[in-house]
Amino acid sequence: ELEAGDELGRPSLGAESDYVVRVLTIHKSKGLEFPIVVIPDLGKKFNTTSLNDSILVDRDFGIGMTAVDLKRRIRYPSLSSMVVREHTARQAVAEEIRVLYVALTRAREHLILVGTAKSRSLDAWRETWADHVGPLPDDVVQDAATPLDWIGPIAAMTDRAGLGTFAVVDHSTKPSGEPDSTPIARVPSVEIAGSEIDYVELTDPIARLAVERIGYVYPHARSAAERATMPITQFVALALPEVRPPHASQTTLEWPAAYRPRDRASAAEVGTATHQLLQLLDLHDAKTVAAIRRQANSFVDRRLMTTRDASLVDLESIVWLMQTDLGELMRRPEARVKREQPLSIALPPLGLQELNPPDRGERILVRGRVDVLVQTPEGLTLIDYKSDRVEDDAIPERVARYGPQLWGYADAIRGITGTPVRRASLVFLQARRIADVPLDGLDRPGEP
Repeated sequence: ELEAGDELGRPSLGAESDYVVRVLTIHKSKGLEFPIVVIPDLGKKFNTTSLNDSILVDRDFGIGMTAVDLKRRIRYPSLSSMVVREHTARQAVAEEIRVLYVALTRAREHLILVGTAKSRSLDAWRETWADHVGPLPDDVVQDAATPLDWIGPIAAMTDRAGLGTFAVVDHSTKPSGEPDSTPIARVPSVEIAGSEIDYVELTDPIARLAVERIGYVYPHARSAAERATMPITQFVALALPEVRPPHASQTTLEWPAAYRPRDRASAAEVGTATHQLLQLLDLHDAKTVAAIRRQANSFVDRRLMTTRDASLVDLESIVWLMQTDLGELMRRPEARVKREQPLSIALPPLGLQELNPPDRGERILVRGRVDVLVQTPEGLTLIDYKSDRVEDDAIPERVARYGPQLWGYADAIRGITGTPVRRASLVFLQARRIADVPLDGLDRPGEP
C-alpha cells in the first residue's frame, strides 16, 4: 500500500502575499521557498538512542548482537554489532545532512539559524577552523553531535575569508533583569473519592455552551474510523472470516536476504519474476522454451527485466500453459487480453448496519490487480497465476483458500463493467494444474 503513494493532497499554505508566519517541519517544507526562513534548535543533539540497542539490524550487514558472558555476567560489543552500529551511524549522519540541506535551501532572501552551544564553542570554532581551507574532514563530519558542529566551523572559515556568508550574533545567556521570586501559589488538592457531586443547572448561556462543546460527541465517528481504501483480498477476508486468507497456514518465514544464499530466491521473488515475464510476453510466440527464452533475453536487453529475474522463471511451465485451453483462449484473434489489470470499486463498509443514518452512503475504495482478463464473444474469463510449489492432493485446499479472492475480483469486474465473469481459473504453474473456481450464486461482500 505504501508503493501506491499518498492520496492526500498537500495542505494549503496560503498565498505568497499573505502576511503570516508558517510553522512547518523540514520534511513538509520540501519543494517550497519563502523570503525569510528561521531554523531553530540547531544545538539539539541527534537522536542516537537506537544505536545502543542490544540487537541491531541492517539490510546489508545483517544482525549485530551484543555478546553476553554468563559466567562473568558482563556484556560487550561483538564484532558484528560494532560493524552494524558503525554502518547505521554513518547512514544516520548522512540522513541528518540531507535534512539540513533541505532546511538551508528553503530561503530566498534571508536565513536565520538559531542554536544553543556552550559559551566557549564560538571561540573554539574560530581558533580551530579560521585558517582551514577546503571541506570539513570526514571524521569531523561523522563525529558531529548537533547541526551546529557543522555550521560553526563553516561559519568560522567563511568569516576569516571575508565572504560575508554568515553574520554570527552571540546572544548572552544572562537574563535581562532579576527574575520574579514570588512563589507560585499551589491549589490544595480536593478529596472527592466516595463523595457525590451535586448537579448544578447552568443558567449562564456562555457556560452552558462551553459544557456542550466539551461534551460534544462527533456523530460520524464510526464512519471516520473506517478505512478509506483497502486491498480486495483483505476486504474479502473480513467479509468471509470463516475462510482463511492466502498463506494463513504458513508457519515458517523466509530467510532474510542477508543470510540467504545468493543463488537461492524466495517464493515471492519467483512469483514476481514469473508475473512480470507473463505480463510482457508475446503470447503468439511462446510455444517453445527457446522462443520464450529469446523474448526474456530481449526484455533484459531493454532493461524491462533483470538477468536474475529472467533466470528465476520456469519457462517449461509457461510452455505448458500455452498448450492448455486457457493458452489457446488468450491467443484467439478475437480475444481482448488485459494483463496485470488494476481495478477499483466503491463498496459499502463492513458492519453497515452499525452506521448512523447520515453515514449510510459511505463507501470504501476496494483495490486489486487481476493477472489476466480475457474478453471474448462468449464472455469474460478471469485467470490468476500461482507459482506456489504445491502437490496435487493439496490443490483443493488451495482452491478453497484462493477462491474468495477470485470471487472478489469477479464481483468487482461485474460491478464495473456490468458483465458477469463466466469463468474464473487458478493456474498452478509448478504443478501444471488448472482449477476452476465456481461463481454460481455470487453475492457482493459487504452488502446486506
